[in-house]
Amino acid sequence: MKINPEYALPQNNNIKPSTSNNEETNVSVFNDKNGNGVVDKDDFSNEEFEKLENNGLYRLFDGKKWTDNLKKIFTSIMNGGNPKGDIITEQYPDTMGTEKHVLYDGKTNTLKIAGKNPNTKEYFSYQEEKYNNAGQNIEQKRLLTSPEYQKDGHKYSFMGKNTDIYVRTQGFENNNLSTEDANFVNKLIEDNKEFFFVKSSNKYDKNGNNTETIANFPLDELEGREEVIIKNGKTITIKYDRDNNFISKTKSLKDVDKYNDDGTSHSEHLSETYDKDNNLQYRTTIINDYLGETVKTDINGNEYDAAIIKNIATREYTNGNIYNETNDGETIKVELKDKNGNILEKYTLQYNDNLKSFEKVFEDGNHKKADFEPLTE
Repeated sequence: MKINPEYALPQNNNIKPSTSNNEETNVSVFNDKNGNGVVDKDDFSNEEFEKLENNGLYRLFDGKKWTDNLKKIFTSIMNGGNPKGDIITEQYPDTMGTEKHVLYDGKTNTLKIAGKNPNTKEYFSYQEEKYNNAGQNIEQKRLLTSPEYQKDGHKYSFMGKNTDIYVRTQGFENNNLSTEDANFVNKLIEDNKEFFFVKSSNKYDKNGNNTETIANFPLDELEGREEVIIKNGKTITIKYDRDNNFISKTKSLKDVDKYNDDGTSHSEHLSETYDKDNNLQYRTTIINDYLGETVKTDINGNEYDAAIIKNIATREYTNGNIYNETNDGETIKVELKDKNGNILEKYTLQYNDNLKSFEKVFEDGNHKKADFEPLTE
């Protein structure tokens, strides 16, 4: 069960609120300060750049051409929106000959971004970013690429045409959009909103510090979703099935990440997982060590750089069984023992491209599909 990789948790958006007493005038104006025509780090003060990195706005427009509308968007977002509710649009070339279309709603301080194919005239991606009066990101939402859903016992994909229709219902160009199509797609979205989008929301205290992040991650293959709650330095992950039934809850007890000057790193993570009745199922300890790189040779005699790692995971079940996993960067070895130390299973975990999942490879050569991901990946 793997989290869809199309989304990552936002950074800690610790942006201090403005102390300006002039509420009618923007306290900061954003534009092409170094005169090279594109958005880059030198266009901002250190404080401005830190804010733009934390709320994700710089990442969205890094290297893009400054235009009058883009200047207005930056300035409005970072100063709490536009009370007049102005709608500002912008578009620019993107990768592989596609376009990015931007729509900014000043009244709600919300940025909407969609990809468009100029040849087919269809939109193919969509995301929303909502900001508060201090320019902090308070909500993120991204539509997955071809998410799956079930209806009448059959599996379907939310294909490109549906994405195009949905984007057009969000304020973008909607020429020739029929009410029937719009209603059909919006009903699909409403019925599957927890599984079609990766989303996050952030809360802040009066000093601008991030106090809580809640993120929703759909899982692959209609397996459900995970909700990650980060609060008071602790992380809780709650897993739901496709019908939104509670499956399990994992509490983070210890998270240590140490990065050394020589480029090596060490991390330790301890967690407990509970079932729907709040009974402890198991405790998990994961220790990852990155020790640098070495040069290795592939089967064709070509040299390549390979990471030197030593990752160890232990899972202690309440019935006394112990799962041990080691990963040296080349082989993932697993031993499952009972409470008396007897080996119940011993195998390596290998990814099977055909199955699109990991499988257990036993010492006798037998293979069996694994219903889990390695802990040390």
